[in-house]
Amino acid sequence: MAVRIFGQVSRKSASSFISATLVCTLVTLAPMTARAYCVVNHVADQWSMQASALRIPVYVSIAPNSHIEHTGASAELAARWVIDAIARHNEHVTAPKLYFGGFHSQDYMLGVNNPVALRPGGITVQSIDCALLQDKPFCAGENAIACGGSGFENLLMERVGMVTLNPAQCENINENITWSSLEAASPANAKDPIRVLLHELGHVLGLQHTNVSDNQCVSDQGGQPGPQPGPNEGVMRTVGTSIWQRARSWRRDDLDGFEALYGPYWDELLATPMWWADDGFPDLPSPTDGRPLSADFVRIAPVSTSAPWSAVQLVAWVDEDHRVRRVLIDRFGAIVSDHTVVDPSGAGRSWHTPSVALGYQGQAEYELVAWTAHEQTTNTTVTPRWAVRAIDSGEWSVFEGPEQVTTRVIAGFDEVSERFVLARFSNDGTAMFMAIDPDGSIVEEIDSGLEVLDLGAPACLDGSCIFPTSSQVDEGLWLGRLELTVEGGLEVATFQISPGLDSFGRVGFAEADGDGLRVVAGQQRFEVDRLDPFAPPVPLAQPMFLDGDWPLSVTSFTAANGPTGHGLVSALVSPCGDGVVEDPEQCDDGNRLEGDGCDAQCLIEDGDETGETGGVAPLEDNGCNCASADPRPWSALAWLAFPVLALWRRRRPW
Repeated sequence: MAVRIFGQVSRKSASSFISATLVCTLVTLAPMTARAYCVVNHVADQWSMQASALRIPVYVSIAPNSHIEHTGASAELAARWVIDAIARHNEHVTAPKLYFGGFHSQDYMLGVNNPVALRPGGITVQSIDCALLQDKPFCAGENAIACGGSGFENLLMERVGMVTLNPAQCENINENITWSSLEAASPANAKDPIRVLLHELGHVLGLQHTNVSDNQCVSDQGGQPGPQPGPNEGVMRTVGTSIWQRARSWRRDDLDGFEALYGPYWDELLATPMWWADDGFPDLPSPTDGRPLSADFVRIAPVSTSAPWSAVQLVAWVDEDHRVRRVLIDRFGAIVSDHTVVDPSGAGRSWHTPSVALGYQGQAEYELVAWTAHEQTTNTTVTPRWAVRAIDSGEWSVFEGPEQVTTRVIAGFDEVSERFVLARFSNDGTAMFMAIDPDGSIVEEIDSGLEVLDLGAPACLDGSCIFPTSSQVDEGLWLGRLELTVEGGLEVATFQISPGLDSFGRVGFAEADGDGLRVVAGQQRFEVDRLDPFAPPVPLAQPMFLDGDWPLSVTSFTAANGPTGHGLVSALVSPCGDGVVEDPEQCDDGNRLEGDGCDAQCLIEDGDETGETGGVAPLEDNGCNCASADPRPWSALAWLAFPVLALWRRRRPW
């Protein structure tokens, strides 16, 4: 495997408060020897007993004493912060998954034995009225700005977690604190609520601070330290960061902590990559109409290409061993080239979302897969890495760019210049772009100088690529579009924001027929006018898919009848043992016992074609009353790869 390393190429030059544990976010703490993570094991056991399939609701309090508006933000803006934090959590963590439960008015009752007795099970995000604090901070600890914990139960004996953001402008208590998710326009004392929410949600789910000694992890926080030294600049450090994009994504030490806590439950969830035809827009496809792309366990939700000139789609994901895998599928979601590991070396492992693009030069077609590599628990940087090769043939050529502190890398392809485009963030938090030849080499790189909260997969046409962005303006996190001219040299042509169009979590564009752009933002999916950023989206009500558990990726391709076709790519969780046969299960007999015809992974055991072990044996006699899934007719089509490859169709600009 050929590997080339590139440097910079540029054309433009908490502690306890009450009986339950509340762990606090601090502003500063001296670094010390520590492990990569510190976890409280019993927290995972408690949530797993309560939450079905480890799905936990997150609410926002609008009760008088604990109203979120005590932060200085409206309830609507705070809800957007919460939803964005949930989306970023769900992008990286297999389980537990979080979902927005809405607002509730059940107050936190100061001065009673059980202050959350009437609250719903799940997690509540709140603030506290300054008048009730009597000059004493709710979140104990020097310089604490927030705290989170889960040692509560309501009257129904349901687990109740709580995240508290300190109130703003309280006399004698954090009197200078300001909550704002917009870094560029914030005062120096502003705190990023999205980063803090992610941090405190980590506490509620069982993660403790990573930059504490082993003794402190055990004695002060009641935790279990991890086996590796650390930490890196993960979200669970108590020390803040000036690069806000970096701190809005779980890092390796955080994710290793989640695996230590919840890994034993992941086997029951069978999260696998799936594809759905999206030809009924604006109606959503049924989850049961999806096609499995692999039996792999998915850590990071899959991503796909926007290539309307091609009849195939490239999909990639991160598997159980943190390997980046890719697969080629046709316009019907059938596999034409089975999934493979892109880079088997140590640098082929990633803890974050990869990106993919299809391209061509002359008559030769290429595929590109990009990811961030070399993440360790002892440093703060990752390396953007990309692999290219002629479509489905030969060895990958692998390349690396300069180190960066953020984990996002985005790929696209411009048909006019016949070059790939990679986007990433600089160490100062600005959007950067690289033009890359199909042989993988960097032609040019620029720093746009624009600070945005996130970037997503672009739609490229007519010599430019339109990247979706996430930005805060006034009372919202809004979708924006950054148009990058590629032909004739990289240059930002326009940057526009669409106020009122929510942007949560991972965003992406794909070409649609006419002047439309198909959009996904977290679990939202809608269409906008490419030429008018202020036009309302279609549909006006932005529907959710698969209960909002996983982020979506939208793909575009040449449909069978010529126009642009679309698909949706995500992960589907099929809890084995729930008695319902769902892809990729072959059977589900309501248990996870071996030897009864349907094994612990809900696959039919050898020698049994139906998954039944006697047909009518009752469950209490350990029989198997399971239903066998229909055989997958498309799994037998893999051998047709070479004939299908010869029939690819594409629309080119000549």
